[in-house]
Amino acid sequence: MVCIASLTTIARQRPGQLLTVIQSFELLFANLPPNFTRAQVSSVRKLLKMQCLTLYRHHCAVEYKSQISTLLTGLGATPYELSRYAPRPPPEISKHKSRQELANKAANQAAGDKDETEGDMDTETPEIRRVIEAVELTAEDIRPLLSNPDIVTDIVICSLKRLPEKMPSSFRDVYTPIESAGTEAQVRQLAKLLANQMTARGIGVGAEKLELSHSLNEQQKTDTRNRKRTYEEYLTEKQTTELAWQAKQSKDGTKSHTESKQPINILSTLLGSGQYSPQGGERLPPMGPPLPPSMQLHGEDSTMDTQQDFDSKSSKRKCVIPKPKQIKQFKLSDITITHMDDATKEKLMIQSIKRIFEADENSLRGESSRGRVKLIINLITNYGGVLRDALRQFIVEDLRARIELALAWLYQEYVIAQGYIREDDPRTDYEQYDACLCGLLQALKDKLEPRDRLFSKLLLEAPRITENALVIVRQYCQDEARVSIGIGTLKELILSRPSSSGVYLQNLLELTTHDKEEVRKQAVSVTKALYTRESLQPLIEKFALEYLELLKEDHPPILMTEDMDTEIGGEIWIEETIKLYFGLYMALLPLNHELIHQLALVYGQATNEIKKCILRYLQQPVSSIGMHSKELYVLLENCPPGAETLITRMLHILTEKTPPIPELVIKVKDLYYSRKMSDVRFLIPVLNGLEKQEIIQALPQLIQLSANVVREVFHRLLNMGQDRGKQQGKLRPSELMVALHSLETKDEKQIKAIIQSIYLCFRETDIFTHDVLAGVFQQLLDMTPIPTLFMRTVIQSTMFCPNIVPFVLGILSKLIAKQVWKQSKLWQGFVKCCQITKPQSFPTMLQLPPRQLENALEICPELREPLADHVKQYNPMQRARIPRQVLQLIEKTENQI
Repeated sequence: MVCIASLTTIARQRPGQLLTVIQSFELLFANLPPNFTRAQVSSVRKLLKMQCLTLYRHHCAVEYKSQISTLLTGLGATPYELSRYAPRPPPEISKHKSRQELANKAANQAAGDKDETEGDMDTETPEIRRVIEAVELTAEDIRPLLSNPDIVTDIVICSLKRLPEKMPSSFRDVYTPIESAGTEAQVRQLAKLLANQMTARGIGVGAEKLELSHSLNEQQKTDTRNRKRTYEEYLTEKQTTELAWQAKQSKDGTKSHTESKQPINILSTLLGSGQYSPQGGERLPPMGPPLPPSMQLHGEDSTMDTQQDFDSKSSKRKCVIPKPKQIKQFKLSDITITHMDDATKEKLMIQSIKRIFEADENSLRGESSRGRVKLIINLITNYGGVLRDALRQFIVEDLRARIELALAWLYQEYVIAQGYIREDDPRTDYEQYDACLCGLLQALKDKLEPRDRLFSKLLLEAPRITENALVIVRQYCQDEARVSIGIGTLKELILSRPSSSGVYLQNLLELTTHDKEEVRKQAVSVTKALYTRESLQPLIEKFALEYLELLKEDHPPILMTEDMDTEIGGEIWIEETIKLYFGLYMALLPLNHELIHQLALVYGQATNEIKKCILRYLQQPVSSIGMHSKELYVLLENCPPGAETLITRMLHILTEKTPPIPELVIKVKDLYYSRKMSDVRFLIPVLNGLEKQEIIQALPQLIQLSANVVREVFHRLLNMGQDRGKQQGKLRPSELMVALHSLETKDEKQIKAIIQSIYLCFRETDIFTHDVLAGVFQQLLDMTPIPTLFMRTVIQSTMFCPNIVPFVLGILSKLIAKQVWKQSKLWQGFVKCCQITKPQSFPTMLQLPPRQLENALEICPELREPLADHVKQYNPMQRARIPRQVLQLIEKTENQI
């Protein structure tokens, strides 16, 4: 079990050995020792399955996926486990730092890993490789046969003879069904298992090839031994011959050492480079393999040196081996041109750096990316000039893939500017760093899509943001297509760089007053989000208050836009200009209610145009404040002069959809009565919080306001509107109508206001229905005296609600009983109503006394003829019911006609 775990570790750390380990596991799975107990077999299979799953998920096991999955299926792995531990492809490293880091790591470990890898390769001997090749060859040969049903059937039938009559318990405990039976992967696995057994028995094409390979190896070894023995015998014979010749020469004494001019090269003779004849000094042909040129002696110099060596030794002759020629060290300056003009140097430098650029993919493949980046950056920062332009152009060609190179260049320029590398560098500013950063930012600005965040990535990872870079960021923010990315980058800079957050925040705040609405909206939104941080609140409030204070001026100040070609401002305040100054302040109100006091002070001193604009934009911030704000109550108690309309508008907004709370009603009433304010509009927001009697007392002043204001008052009193729910208002419709008729006055202006108010009530047909009007008329009819505008209201009801005419006729009859002719205005309205409701009103007119009927006909002569015609249609019995004086009056009327 320890060996299994060790093999797994080797395969993970040495992917080249992965196939060998997998094959070892297959052999172990197919040939478990028979002497293992049931528990041992189960433990081994469980460990083998776990280690196979570990290898299965390795990213280098993709090409062995089917082989490992088949083995795992045999070990009982479920499809879920196979999908869960599926091998993952190597992580993509072309676009991220991991690619460069992996390459760097591989480069750093190259030296150490090389020796280990070679050692691992040595462990796999040629013999083992030949056995593996034989197994694979046999498996490929028998795999097609396993697809033949007849052959498989024969194999199964032959195997049945060897099976025991009863299934062994050890096999039953560890057996797991093969889920992938019949698949191509399972057939391949079965073929490999059979091939292992066949090769071990010397059966199959692989075994034959292995046997032939063994024979050839033995023959080669025999030939090598024979050649070695023959060569040794040859050397021995040569040495014997040479020594005999030397002895003969010494015995004859024909030539002395000093007189001898023939060099004797024993080494050359022994190694076969040539020999001398003892008779005439003739050069004999070589008898052995040629001597390497560096070991041979040539020419007279060699002869003289050898002769001197022999002369110096009186007792023995020695052969001197010449010293090998020393290797001269390579110097680039020896083969290059030392004098070149600047143009040529520049051209060669550009060509060289471009070749390094073009080696991008090769460096990643060869795991030398980090070294290549360092080489490029050092060349660029040391020589600069046109090389910087070349690198910038290279990065721009593929910004996303080369952003890491851009950041490396940027950081190198930064550390040089800081003096971390070159303390004696005369450059003490950030000129080159600024040029590098601005050049990259400008390229990103020109090349990227509007929604691409690569611009933000470069800024956030840059070690320092220069002023020129901030100018590019502001330009980026002013582009409406890129404003979200630009302002979002400013926000991240503010949060991630506290030491410079004030500078970045000032740039963001200036965008809140930009003339482009989209830019201004995005800037205000981000500023609101930053306002929640306590450290940034003072700066934001100060900027917003400074611009709000400018609204006190009679004329708007002149401001220049970012492109310095457009002026904002002028002689008079206009709405577009006003919004630039209070937009941010309004956005901060819901976050800090205390700001409302300064707004009220500025409002009281502003011009009418500015006040109107502020009132129009109060809806959103005031709605967010709510009625429970303590600062709102403080403002009500200490209302600045001239800010009454501001507070009134705020109260309207707060009570527009919900009724006022008691605390708010009390504060408003105190302010209204303590200051004896003549403007009743201050009470409108809290009308539903007042008592009925207080409402009726304020009603005469309320109805004298404009029609729109009166309509709003009625909506509040009656709780009308979509957002008010079904809760009943402070007054019922009938009570409001009766209250309006009860406002008796002789002031013509007041009477017109009442008539206008009643007319507005009739316009609300959903509220003042037939039943409501009938109830109102009955209440007014029971009053003593009857209100003056009663008959006018009755006449209007017939126009807005025609189905009320029968009820109106009943009212006319009751008015006759009440002697309506005693009130001149009511009497005139009575006659007018009869004229409008004719001929249904004729029976009612016949009930009038003769004198009043005659007066009515005098008031409205148009009724004479229709009334006479109506009476003619009566039968005698009906005519008998009419008083004689009335009939006489009608007959007189007929004679006059």
